[in-house]
Amino acid sequence: MTPPGSLPPRQNGARFSAGPVLVGIGKCVTGYHHLKESFEDSKMALEYINIIRKIIGDKNKAVVDCSKLGIFYAFIKMKDKEGLWTYIPDSVSRLYQYDVKNKGELINTLECFLDNNQSLKKTSQQMFIHYRTVSYRLQRIMEISGMDFENASEMLVVRNGLIILRLVEER
Repeated sequence: MTPPGSLPPRQNGARFSAGPVLVGIGKCVTGYHHLKESFEDSKMALEYINIIRKIIGDKNKAVVDCSKLGIFYAFIKMKDKEGLWTYIPDSVSRLYQYDVKNKGELINTLECFLDNNQSLKKTSQQMFIHYRTVSYRLQRIMEISGMDFENASEMLVVRNGLIILRLVEER
């Protein structure tokens, strides 16, 4: 018997990896005829684990459920990468193009800022940059994109656009 907290003994010279274990959960189905569909969903949950983690707000989640995707499930099922771009708001698209052209960090800054409930202090701590650097970048984001951080509806659209952008980048 293996003592708690230790690795099991080698079997036939094989070593066991202590790497991270990830679990994908598919949709709940009725009857074994639909198990393949649920299995495909569980594979999709693992393939898009970073997107699901972002949606649920837990970057270290090891067990992910495809049902947490919500409306993004439909976007994942879309095979047309160009078609996905139509669901990304122009403000996010302009910012992305600016970052690509200038090797910038504005998209990452915006995403971190929104992840931290628009807190400059938390954003600067998480990104390991000065508070004023975050403030300057947010000013640039507003200039380039025309975003209004005070408009909750617009920020919801931007947030969703960022998630779709990450889907496009993963393809």
